[in-house]
Amino acid sequence: MKGKILHFDGQEGIIIGEDGKRYKFISNEWKEEVPPKKGYEVDFEIKNNQATEIYLIELPFNNSLKNIINQVSSNQEIHKLLDNSVTKLNQFYKQNFKLGALGSFLIALSSIIWVIIVKSRAAYDIELLNATTPVVIYHKEYFEILTLIMMIGVVLFSISLKRISQNAFKKWLLVLALYFLAFIGIKSGSVFIGILFFILGFYGQYKLIEVFEILFKETAIKQLDTARLAFKGAFITSLIALITLIVGFFIHIRHIPSFFFQLTVALNIIGWSLSTIGFFSKKSTKTNE
Repeated sequence: MKGKILHFDGQEGIIIGEDGKRYKFISNEWKEEVPPKKGYEVDFEIKNNQATEIYLIELPFNNSLKNIINQVSSNQEIHKLLDNSVTKLNQFYKQNFKLGALGSFLIALSSIIWVIIVKSRAAYDIELLNATTPVVIYHKEYFEILTLIMMIGVVLFSISLKRISQNAFKKWLLVLALYFLAFIGIKSGSVFIGILFFILGFYGQYKLIEVFEILFKETAIKQLDTARLAFKGAFITSLIALITLIVGFFIHIRHIPSFFFQLTVALNIIGWSLSTIGFFSKKSTKTNE
């Protein structure tokens, strides 16, 4: 029979059964490790009009908690509020991933257009050892427009990262700082300073790999992991370019650094293109924080 403990003084107690009758019991009949208390729901046997073989069914706290959960789960207003919250959260993250997709697309697009201009109209001479200055710009208007497009892409991608992953965002800020220093070094007009600051850009390429590694772990987007591999390839080719550039300064190698520079640019474009596809294909909310 089931019932509820009405009283227990440490030695004896009283249980009211489902039949409305009261049954006395002694502590020796209590079969649980926790001591009996008033309000406990129990299962017991009846012998000589006394409760025996007493087992605890459920603690009052658990019973009350279950009632609260049942009330909450049956409340339509709460269901509606939760549904709206989940919908808004989904929309929030979808918008952020779209920002990341647009930012990645603009970075890739500006890079692609720049390569086309370089190939078709010789906008600049990437061979630092041959140039009067490390970078010679013949079509300044193109450079300014593409820089603007890329900067817009960088800003959008940064906003997206800040909202999606703080860890990736912090790494990304370091990447931007290193790239900026590398650009300033190349524009300085000194080969030695250019090489020194190119090393900073090389380290920025390494940190970019870490950014996408964090993004893949926190979003589980496969394309971002593939983008990471592309950036890793760009890191390797930029390392080869750096080594050949330094060696070439002494033994007059002219064309090999140029080839690896171009390969680095191509792999970076592939990486940003994959990033665009990955962010754009994201359908659900962020998996980790």
